[in-house]
Amino acid sequence: MADGLWASELTLTRSEEFKNFLDELLDTISTFEPDLQRRILQAIHSLYRGEFKDKVTSFAHKTSDVKLFAMAISQLSLESSRVEYFENLTKTKFNNKLDNPIVTALLLSLKLKKAGESCSTCKRFVNFPKRQFRFSNVYVCKKQ
Repeated sequence: MADGLWASELTLTRSEEFKNFLDELLDTISTFEPDLQRRILQAIHSLYRGEFKDKVTSFAHKTSDVKLFAMAISQLSLESSRVEYFENLTKTKFNNKLDNPIVTALLLSLKLKKAGESCSTCKRFVNFPKRQFRFSNVYVCKKQ
């Protein structure tokens, strides 16, 4: 099944039959191993992003796996009215893992969505002019 999910992503196969199959998989996603859960979420994200909102939200509430939770939230294409809810859910659900890089990245992503920041802000940050100075194999970036 995992290979079939991967192949559908690769070929971007979108059909009513496959969508119904994914819908059935989502009904029982909690019974699968984390690797297969991840593959199901990847297929949904690649092919049907923003669809299956209720089932993906339900899975996000059930899972205790940080990565799967973040994947589910990312798949939802949240409206601004729901961002604060999921930001609070993340902090509550993973309050003992707030230093986890996945949780940190998810919270930052939600914070940017809540603030209404666009991707252009991120691009400006990434493309910010810098010079690199090498000190004993450590790189320090300094503003030009």
